[in-house]
Amino acid sequence: MSALPDRAEEFLRNHPALGAARAASKVWERVKEDAAVTLPTGRWYLVGGDTLGGEAALFLDRLARGANAEGSDEPSRQLFLELPDDLQAVVRRDLLLERTE
Repeated sequence: MSALPDRAEEFLRNHPALGAARAASKVWERVKEDAAVTLPTGRWYLVGGDTLGGEAALFLDRLARGANAEGSDEPSRQLFLELPDDLQAVVRRDLLLERTE
């Protein structure tokens, strides 16, 4: 696959609290199942609407989508809102590269 899953895994290694939040999520399994694609090479996930990637890439994609209240689908928004405020800030600052004034 592409380098996207590798960068996603690296991001989660650098932010282990996000990985713990994924494991504790009440909506993650539904998000994951809705995006799943099974191919002869294994199980992949539709990331960004047109790219196949792993779980880490899907998780970060859906957090990024969920951070946008107006433009997100409901499961992605729920996934983002499950995060405590400090992890929402990590997503905005380190994943979306938003600047805080």
